[in-house]
Amino acid sequence: MSNQPRLAEPGDDAVALRRTGRRHLQMVAQSCGEEYDAPWAWTSFGLWIPPEDPSAAFEQMQWIFGECNPDNPATVEILWKGWDDTAPAWYRMHIMETCSNQARPAMRGGWANRATGLVELADVVAVRPSRTRKRRC
Repeated sequence: MSNQPRLAEPGDDAVALRRTGRRHLQMVAQSCGEEYDAPWAWTSFGLWIPPEDPSAAFEQMQWIFGECNPDNPATVEILWKGWDDTAPAWYRMHIMETCSNQARPAMRGGWANRATGLVELADVVAVRPSRTRKRRC
């Protein structure tokens, strides 16, 4: 039996997957002689994993996406558990704004099918820049 941390188990929710993702990024940062934090993960690794604390998640979201707007959206892929989904899946989204409710942080954006929606960070496992267009607002 291995002592290595598991990557994922069928049925894992967003909280369990965020925990696993953070553990992995912490190991990568340590192997590079870096300290893991959201700016390091986003700029060096191209991945943001929202923290469990809503206030910290809100601050990090503002740092990454705070300048996004409908005329200048950030095209990202989110690992998200939608309302009807049984497990998180990757979706492409054009983030147009961040919602200012620090108790329930969320992002508003457009999906690939042109629908617009609100995504609460509690349901987001990770966010990465889209391969089609890497940029920060």
